[in-house]
Order: sequence, then C-alpha cells, then structure tokens
Amino acid sequence: MGPVFICLHGAGHSAQSFACLAGQLKKFATVVAFDFRGHGESKVEKDINNLSIDTLIQDSLDVFNHVDKLFPNHTIIIIGHRFSFKYFL
Repeated sequence: MGPVFICLHGAGHSAQSFACLAGQLKKFATVVAFDFRGHGESKVEKDINNLSIDTLIQDSLDVFNHVDKLFPNHTIIIIGHRFSFKYFL
C-alpha cells in the first residue's frame, strides 16, 4: 500500500474539490478528504459558529492524528488548496 494523501480544501469549498485528483490517486494510495466545519456536508454538533483559523487548524490536526494512528507506517502527504495551504503548512 502506498502513501496516504490528506486533502485540505479551500475556504468556501468542500472535499468534493479533490474528486478528480482522488480518482487518480486512489489507484496507488489512500486518499482522505474531509469537509471543514461549516463547509460542504460537515456535521458539527457544537461550536458551528467557531470558524476561526485556530479552530480549523485544530480540526485538521485531529484528522491528521487519527489518520496517523490508522496508517502508522505510511508516508502522509498533505495537499492544501488556497487558504488551507497557507495556514496548515
């Protein structure tokens, strides 16, 4: 099994932004794309109005840590689009 790609979409977009890319990557890798809170089809029960950069970064770190536990011996590659690239790298 190859690397794991974590795809971080841009502000106002959704994980669907990576659909075409994911279709190609999944041939040799695992692809994780999620909707940030308040975006796409995200389901957030609490703090839905907290869309601060710090909160979104923490959400991303939570996803990263979960993926790292699921795939402990795999290379994780982060792909960011627009605002996610700026703040998460």
